[in-house]
Amino acid sequence: FPLFQTIPATAEIVGYVGFVAAALSLTALILATRQGLMWFFAVLTAIAILLAYGENAPWFATYADLIPGSNSFRASARWLAVSTFGLACLAGIGAQCTAHSLPPKHRTRAAALLTTACAVIGLSVWSINDLMAGLTDETRPTWALAGLGAVALVLAAITIRRFPRILLPCAITVELAVAALPYDLHRAIPAEAYRTPSPLAEALQIDGLDGRLLSVADIYAGDLFLNPQRNQQRLNAYSDILDRSVASRFSDALTNSDAAVANLNMVEALPSADLYDGGIGITRQFIEFQTTIITEADKHIDYTLRTKLGAVPNPKILDYLNVRYLVEDTIHDGIVEGHYVDMDLDLTLRSHSPPVVINLSDPFQTSAIIGFSFIAHGAGFEDGVEAGRIALLGERGDRIELPLITGTHTAEGDYDQVMGGPKPAHKLPGYTRRWRGNIRGYDSAYYFDLEDPLDVIGIELTSSLDGGSELHLRGLSLLEINGASLPVPMRAGGQLQLVTNDAVQLTHLEGLKIYRNEPLLPRIRVVREALIASDAASALSILSSKDFDAARQVVLQVDGPRGVGLRAAIRDFMQLLGVLGPRHGYGALDEDDLASLEKLGSHAAPGQLKLGTGEVGTRDLHVVQDEPEHLAIQVSLDEPGILVLADSIYPDWHVTINARPAKIMRANHNFRAVVIPPGDHLVEFNYDPADFRLGWIVTLGTGIMVASALAWSHIIPRLQRRQPVT
Repeated sequence: FPLFQTIPATAEIVGYVGFVAAALSLTALILATRQGLMWFFAVLTAIAILLAYGENAPWFATYADLIPGSNSFRASARWLAVSTFGLACLAGIGAQCTAHSLPPKHRTRAAALLTTACAVIGLSVWSINDLMAGLTDETRPTWALAGLGAVALVLAAITIRRFPRILLPCAITVELAVAALPYDLHRAIPAEAYRTPSPLAEALQIDGLDGRLLSVADIYAGDLFLNPQRNQQRLNAYSDILDRSVASRFSDALTNSDAAVANLNMVEALPSADLYDGGIGITRQFIEFQTTIITEADKHIDYTLRTKLGAVPNPKILDYLNVRYLVEDTIHDGIVEGHYVDMDLDLTLRSHSPPVVINLSDPFQTSAIIGFSFIAHGAGFEDGVEAGRIALLGERGDRIELPLITGTHTAEGDYDQVMGGPKPAHKLPGYTRRWRGNIRGYDSAYYFDLEDPLDVIGIELTSSLDGGSELHLRGLSLLEINGASLPVPMRAGGQLQLVTNDAVQLTHLEGLKIYRNEPLLPRIRVVREALIASDAASALSILSSKDFDAARQVVLQVDGPRGVGLRAAIRDFMQLLGVLGPRHGYGALDEDDLASLEKLGSHAAPGQLKLGTGEVGTRDLHVVQDEPEHLAIQVSLDEPGILVLADSIYPDWHVTINARPAKIMRANHNFRAVVIPPGDHLVEFNYDPADFRLGWIVTLGTGIMVASALAWSHIIPRLQRRQPVT
């Protein structure tokens, strides 16, 4: 059946057991009420279906809060695999029931109950008809006829004494063969959508691929391609052999591949900061860490950063996650006089704030500049007031200053005063556009022609406002005489830069763009200053502070209280059995750890520990081997330091220094750190999952128990029948 709520019926997460098998399962529930095995599979199926609902179920919050680990399934609907297995076993029991002759009274009752149950299920499916939108008008009648035929066949097997029951397995075989045909639910998308290297992977490989990737592109806004011409050729090549629905999904697949979403980065071996295959896993600590970035991130059903951010974040956040490349869409960017303006390269200038100077890597011969801006809290300014200045700095020391005037080049963003307040004293400029995702505000366009072209090597941006007003520059582009444009990387003073200008020109109006985060905080670094947090809340508060400098500091966490109540008792019991492992407090500092750190350094302030006496003093730091389950780092220090690794912390990771075990500390709440003494050292992180071994033991033990139970249930009755009657 289709997944719950709004996911289309063509999604990968669907369960299908077959109409004949479903009817036989109902038969088992009606006729085999005295069989313990039937109740076992019935309960198993019911529990699996309840778990498959996941966050969509009203009871999720209750059991997720009570049972540790029950909310760890990102794709809860994959429990449908277990429910399908349970239904298949019930179908076998139901088929066994039809093989026995039933009294007429029981046959009539079973037929009536089966017909009623099928009618109720049919009405339920009809009530969610809107979820079946992914199915064509040809598929729905096929399902309806198949369902009626299956019910009629099972009814005949129950009610007709001499019914040829061999037809039941034959019908199941035929139905499964028909279901394997390319209907809407599983019509294949051409493998080229995933096997052919994407333009994104090619561009990043050319650039060096020296960091993680994060995509915040709005893939639901339409077909987004990094190279529209190339992907259109791929679509045209299949236009004659694909129907409309599959062609649309093929286009969506190309968009997802280019935008590196939905784990498709794994196909290209691109390390990602979202989901998997990038060193940052979806763990509870990572979700809690996201609260330093996004308000109430832990309340969001989807754990991905892409859906939560929705736009280009602060580069400081990218540094935390070692994100070198950021993929964003151009759907919401602007056009002025036919020229592209990158609206994500924005900058906020506050009153009396110092000028912001952005230096370009190469001189750009500029004949005009364009962009968007708006004023916040500036309704009282009249027409003709200077809101700010854009100064173009020439290669030969030339300087051209261009003022932004209210009513001509910029205006109050909340011009309609939707949030209340006096009507603005100035007019709107001639060309404006609505804010992205918020239609209550305006961006005002400006356009300046230069009398003579200037080889621009830098831009200086200054606010002329006073009071609490702010000038928001929403994109600025330099234009050449031939029409070529250069978006100016204003975000964080030029930290985010487009990988190539060609990518912007190719995706002028609709498509994707790639930013390079430069300079990037290294994934592996050595710091000398540790901030000691008393618990998780304190650690997250420090990380959210503007004063925290991840390049020099690291937040270490003291082991907090174990908690009380039923949930804590269940967790302690499961840890005692070895089911959960030492999750609680893993990586937190105890008294011995704090004493060891204090011997290596001194307290610069309460809760602040400084190791050594000088600067970092790292003579050598390079990666010897980097694999998914093994990381070897060669490091040489003049003084003790703390090696910080921007990979997720997890209990099954272990570290050695020169082959001697050491402790992994929880760094910045979600990452790893280890204390390194002075000298030359080989630091090795190894992943050795104890749960995997435990899983093998549990699986083997369960298999032996089930086999023994089945053997016992068959052997004991036979032995009892052979005993002589006395």
